[in-house]
Amino acid sequence: QLYAELSSEKSPLRLVYKCSAPAEGVKEYYQELYRKMREREILFGTTIHGPHKDDLLMSIADLDVRYYASEGQKRTVVIALKFGEWERLKLEADESPLLLLDDISVCLDAERQKRLLRRLETFDQVFLTATDEGELPISANRIQLN
Repeated sequence: QLYAELSSEKSPLRLVYKCSAPAEGVKEYYQELYRKMREREILFGTTIHGPHKDDLLMSIADLDVRYYASEGQKRTVVIALKFGEWERLKLEADESPLLLLDDISVCLDAERQKRLLRRLETFDQVFLTATDEGELPISANRIQLN
């Protein structure tokens, strides 16, 4: 929904969580992997297996975002995910979190920028960076770094 709002595209963004563990016995699966791989992981100084290695597959019109989306579509997907994360945090914390968006205009065409800025007006606290001052909302408090 957030992606559609920002992009005005008819094709929905689809997210699929690809879990490396079996559907049943997840805890036991990871405990067994931990037991088997512990020495090797200590040797390498990193965790080799676990949920942090799982993937989130994203598609638009049944096409993998990684390979078929434009840079503007990819950027819009990332922003939509950040907005979703913000909404979840607000729900869980029962207060409005700070939203940080870096270089807001990168890869976004004028229409996507306009939709993004319109949506940002609904947030309580937003910290934006931009390379061009004209990209920021008129009502924004500004700090210029040279």
